[in-house]
Amino acid sequence: MKRFSFYLVCFLVFISISANAGPWGGGGGTGTALAPADIVAYTNDASPTDDDLLPTVNDPTSPALRKVTLAALKTYILGAALSPALGGTGVANDVASTITISGAFGLTLTISADTSLALPTGGTVLSDDGSAWSDEHVLCAETTAGEKRVKSCGAKVSYLTKTIYLPVGYAEDGAAPPAASSVLASTRKVKIRNFDGASNENLEISFTAPMDFKASGTIKFRFIGYVTNATAPANTEVVAFSLAGCSVGNSDVLGCTAGTAQTSSLTADANYVQYDRIAGAWSDAITITDLAASETVQVILIRLAESTDTYAQDFGLAGIEIKYIADIKTEASY
Repeated sequence: MKRFSFYLVCFLVFISISANAGPWGGGGGTGTALAPADIVAYTNDASPTDDDLLPTVNDPTSPALRKVTLAALKTYILGAALSPALGGTGVANDVASTITISGAFGLTLTISADTSLALPTGGTVLSDDGSAWSDEHVLCAETTAGEKRVKSCGAKVSYLTKTIYLPVGYAEDGAAPPAASSVLASTRKVKIRNFDGASNENLEISFTAPMDFKASGTIKFRFIGYVTNATAPANTEVVAFSLAGCSVGNSDVLGCTAGTAQTSSLTADANYVQYDRIAGAWSDAITITDLAASETVQVILIRLAESTDTYAQDFGLAGIEIKYIADIKTEASY
C-alpha cells in the first residue's frame, strides 16, 4: 500500500507539470511506453534505486504511461526550491539541515523583517515574560572575539548565600556545659570555652533569623576553635560537633522541640600544634523546626566526644558559623 501511494503521488505531481518542463522532454514525451505487465512490476518495486525506471504521466492532454529513471525524477524535483506557497522554504537547503519538532502542539513564528538568529548548540530559550525562567539557570554576559554575547551561567542569582558568626560568649550553658569562658593568648587573644574530650558537653545559643532568610529554608553550620592543649590532634584524629535547633515567634513558648542534628567535623593531618585554628567542614542541611525570618532561633551545640570525635583532649571552641540562603528582595519589600 505504501509503494502504491508513492507512485500515485508521482502520477499526480507530473500530471500538473507542463510537457516542456519534464525530465523526459516535450510534446508527447520521449520516454518509453510501458506495457501493463511492466506497470505492475515497477509499482511493486519496494526499494527503487537511481537507475530504476518509474511509471509517470507526462502530458495531461495525452496521459500515456511513460517511464523515467528515479535519478532524473529526483533531479527535476530537487533542482529548484519548493516555494513557501507550496509549504517549502523558498531556499534550496543542504540535505543535512533538518528540523525535528516533537510534541503534538502548534508552532507560530512571527517576523516583521529579514531576521537572522544564531542559536547555541543546546539549552533552553527563555520567553520574554520570564515564564521559562529557572532559579538554576541565569544569563551572563561574555565577550567572544570582540563580540558581546549572553550565555547561561548555570548558577542561582535569585538567592545569595550568607553567613552569621556566633561567638561562644553568646552561648548559655546546656545540660552538661563545657568549662567556663576563658581567654586563649598567643600574641593575639581569643575567648574560648574548653569542651571535654571524653564526654559530651553542650551549649545553647539563640539568635534572630535574618529578615532575608529564605522561606522554608535550612541552615548549615561549622565550628571554629583552637588547639588549647599541648597535645594537638594527631593524624586522622577527628574533632566533631553537632547542631540542632528550633525557632520561636510571637506567642510561641520558649521550650520548642529541636529538629534533627547534623555534624561538622575535621579530620586532622600530622601538622597541627597547640594554638592552631581549626574549623570544621560545613554540615549537611539542618532543618530548624518552624524556622521563619525575624524569629528567635534556639540551637543546641554538642561536642560528640563519645562517638564521632576521637581527639581525647580538651578543645577550645571560639564560636560557630551559620550559613543560609537569602532571598533577593526589592526595595519595596522592606
